[in-house]
Amino acid sequence: RADNDVPRFLVGLSAAVAQLDLERGSGEGAGPMEALAGATSPFALFLDDFELIREGGVLGLVREVLDHLPREGRLVIGSRYLPELGLGRLRARGHLLELDTEALRFSPAEAAEFFHLRGAQLSLEAMDRVHHKTEGWAAALWLLSLALPHHGTGSDFVQRLSLSQRDVADYLTEEVLAQQSPEVRSFLLRSSVLRHLSAPACQALLPALDCDAILQELQRANVFLAPVEGAPGLFRYHSLFADFLRTQLQREQPEQLMRLHLAASAWYESQDRGVPAIDHAIEGGDHPHALSLLQTRAERLLEQGRMRLLDRWFSAIPPEQLQQHGRLQVIALWARCFS
Repeated sequence: RADNDVPRFLVGLSAAVAQLDLERGSGEGAGPMEALAGATSPFALFLDDFELIREGGVLGLVREVLDHLPREGRLVIGSRYLPELGLGRLRARGHLLELDTEALRFSPAEAAEFFHLRGAQLSLEAMDRVHHKTEGWAAALWLLSLALPHHGTGSDFVQRLSLSQRDVADYLTEEVLAQQSPEVRSFLLRSSVLRHLSAPACQALLPALDCDAILQELQRANVFLAPVEGAPGLFRYHSLFADFLRTQLQREQPEQLMRLHLAASAWYESQDRGVPAIDHAIEGGDHPHALSLLQTRAERLLEQGRMRLLDRWFSAIPPEQLQQHGRLQVIALWARCFS
């Protein structure tokens, strides 16, 4: 963040250019901009964490570097979101190569090859679980590979690697949470109870924040937020990040968990979405309310064949509370028998 200062940025740029040892036609004593523009030997200048740069003067300097890159020069930028550098113009000229998150994610085959190169022979079942857990996120695959020598390569090793693992927790804390403002950090932790995020659902949980603006910022910043396909305005967290956020919320704000789940249940009920409303009521510990919601919905879900869902719900409700509802007991028995 300190590089949002033109003189400081130029000092860093000068130090980088000095390491390139460029052959150039310009005279001695040229500044870094002139040295880059006049270079006759191939070079690549790499600017990482570029999402931190917001200052217009610094962005203007980088645009100037782009405008005067020689034929053999390359500028490589690592950023969590698209920087304001006139990329549309470069794209139209065919001067821009973009690698987005989808291109950077490992496919199942690439993930299997990665673990093979790391000396780990995983079963197909274990590999499927690894890819589902990490969604191909390279840092997560690397961190899991580091833990393999300590946990073995059996098919259940992913389940044994909880997100309280020091390496994973430290990485996510330092790389993501520590960089966020207090408002965004609070949003990330508290909205993690939702499986899918929309501005209205998040607003029900965090009425004091502008949730729509935060969601848009997180989407632009690419902070482990993915759009739900075919559902505009609906997002979800990367599964590994979601697990970590929930663990962190439980550790830091355990008293908030029940309130957040019940607020989510009330919002989904107001939208006539019974399944997530019941889910959150049970997770929030309000079993009487979950049973009242089931009274009007359980039979229809039974007719739809949602046996495993019903069995999971009824198994989570204390038997003494279920005994007060004879009709629901019958549905619970049917669900158990057929699942």
